[in-house]
Amino acid sequence: MKKKIKLILVVSLFFVVALVLFNDVQAATTLTYPTTSGLPENTEGVKGIFANVANWLLSVIGIVAVIAFVISGFQYFLVATDEKMLQTAKKSMVASAIGIAVALSGVIAIKAVEMLLTG
Repeated sequence: MKKKIKLILVVSLFFVVALVLFNDVQAATTLTYPTTSGLPENTEGVKGIFANVANWLLSVIGIVAVIAFVISGFQYFLVATDEKMLQTAKKSMVASAIGIAVALSGVIAIKAVEMLLTG
């Protein structure tokens, strides 16, 4: 008698698991097609993508240069009498100022070329 109960329990458990799995498979096979690609709509082709990537890179360079400028400013103020550290802070400040100038001139150059190409 116990074997029959175990067999019934095992078979019913098998059917319950099969039902659950079948419902999951059925739900997983329902296909939904995307309506958009997820990309920006106004990229204007390769030129727009290049302009977006270049603007992003120049923005990152500008942010890093400003952070470096602030850090070198802190170094300059925190150096009391160490001449070597003072020179290092000055060099860092000049380098970060050059980085800021390069980033800004890059943005200006991209905007100028974009205006020349689009009219």
